[in-house]
Amino acid sequence: MKIKKLNKHLKAISIFLFGIEYVHPTKITLNAITDETLKSLLCEDEFGVYKKDNIKIPFKYRKKYKLYKHWREELIYSRYYHLSITVRYGSCKQYYLFDDIEIPSKSDKIVVEQLLNKG
Repeated sequence: MKIKKLNKHLKAISIFLFGIEYVHPTKITLNAITDETLKSLLCEDEFGVYKKDNIKIPFKYRKKYKLYKHWREELIYSRYYHLSITVRYGSCKQYYLFDDIEIPSKSDKIVVEQLLNKG
């Protein structure tokens, strides 16, 4: 327990001092989820998992589901806005570093809205 807290603390200090953190965006699949009840509430697409229609996520799974949803949104935005999400900057809040944002077309914006509304 102490080692875990120490590692998080050292990581925060290194981000504060050096300002850059390299991350690998993860795509969560249904095979990676070990809990069968949570797995039965979710569907999968090319960006990750999202909840089925008209289903409420139980309280004990909400934190995990919000994390999966956040990772899915990152992958959607990186694909349609052409963001590089492998490098983050900042100590408390994470900001992505990018050179230029590409504005998607109207049809791509509609697709992004539909993908985000799934979860």
